[in-house]
Amino acid sequence: MESVTKRFIEFYKYLESKGLIKNATDFERRTGVSKSMVTELIKSRTKVGPITLYKTLSKFDQLDCNWLFHGKGKMLVSDNLSLPDNDIPTIVTVDNEGKDNVLYVNVKAAAGYLSGYADPEFIASLPAFSLPQLKDGTYRMFEVNGHSMYPTYHDKDIVICQFASRSRIKSNQPYVVVTKQDGLLVKRAFNRVKEEGKIFLLSDNQTIKDEYPIIPLDAEDILEMWKVVWSISPQTEARTDIRSTIDEMKAIIARLEEQLKHTDHE
Repeated sequence: MESVTKRFIEFYKYLESKGLIKNATDFERRTGVSKSMVTELIKSRTKVGPITLYKTLSKFDQLDCNWLFHGKGKMLVSDNLSLPDNDIPTIVTVDNEGKDNVLYVNVKAAAGYLSGYADPEFIASLPAFSLPQLKDGTYRMFEVNGHSMYPTYHDKDIVICQFASRSRIKSNQPYVVVTKQDGLLVKRAFNRVKEEGKIFLLSDNQTIKDEYPIIPLDAEDILEMWKVVWSISPQTEARTDIRSTIDEMKAIIARLEEQLKHTDHE
């Protein structure tokens, strides 16, 4: 299995060189192959086993089995290598009860998010909030930068988003899109991955023609997508800090839940 191990490592390093994975932690999230296993393989401390091969091949169907096992032909069946879908983001943090925290990414932090979204230290440095009302998913908060989504969202609004795998992207819905080239974008997405291999991003602000053109993105250029499910827009000159805003949002959600309980009993 020594030659197979070498080709497996070659494939792994190919993914890194193309920016398709960030590191061994990212690879673990996408395939289920542990970070420690990848490290041991790269350091030649072990040989690749059938479970590792199965997990990798099941996620990367463009990887040629004949090349991997026998060294014949090309590494890839197709040049259009796509990433396996993730149902969870690369890195999350949890509260004392083991539940995912809701991390807050403001405009300043957004500058480092592109390089740090898969870095545990960077993720751990982000402000974290517990919002037990948000269930069935992983959530993150982002600060809106600019006016491209006006009037739906204003500059410095906060959008609360649920992580979305690319197979579940719904057209004409607002998302925070983490891209390789353009960083974080808050846009309305139109899913054409199956038809054209692309997702098109549109701005809601049409006050000035052609100021915000349509952005076509290849699926492999998208690192993460977060579907906007809630927004906070305190349109006052003296803006509240984020913790006060979160407390206010918790109170609103609690009141809505209480109203729903009364409605159910009527």
